[in-house]
Amino acid sequence: MKIKKELYIVVAVITLVLSIGAVSYAAWNNIFVQKGENVIQTGTFSVKYAATNNINLDNAYPIVDAAGEATEGYTFTVQNTGTTMASFDVSINRVASSTLADDQLRLAVDGDKEVAPTTVSDLPQTDVVVSEGDTNSYSNARYILTDTLAPASKENGKDGEKKTYTIKLWLKEDASISPSQKSEYDSKIVVNAVATMPTSSQS
Repeated sequence: MKIKKELYIVVAVITLVLSIGAVSYAAWNNIFVQKGENVIQTGTFSVKYAATNNINLDNAYPIVDAAGEATEGYTFTVQNTGTTMASFDVSINRVASSTLADDQLRLAVDGDKEVAPTTVSDLPQTDVVVSEGDTNSYSNARYILTDTLAPASKENGKDGEKKTYTIKLWLKEDASISPSQKSEYDSKIVVNAVATMPTSSQS
């Protein structure tokens, strides 16, 4: 019976200390809770892509940049039809079976954002992005440009920002290739678009 009394005393003391501590903390602490609710509503993300002809240079031979820029290129248009800002990267994937080296080719871009003639091997390497259903094997990818698209005023809107680019490829003037040996460069242009937050100048 003596043991039980001591146990009750210990429990009573602990309870008392905890109660005093709680009162003391509450006396020096004020808590305020927001009355309204925070609401986050997602916008829609949708980018349309349309392209014309592929680059097809049969019997190509080395040419100067001026002549290369005058060739027919690959033209594509991207338009933001969603209600969120969009950013996109444009890159070129090299098909693994290609036999013509990157340093033998020049690339340029005309359109809403331009890229001056550049040797393909001098373009920064980037991750290979492959779309669903693409069965090609790629040896590398080269980054070309980044751009943004302002959103449409409503979902599937036609007033979203639209941009058009033409990419041109040609054999550089001093390409070191054998005239008696056929070489080939196969590639695909990749446009990888993502939803982004607008900057202060765009909001």
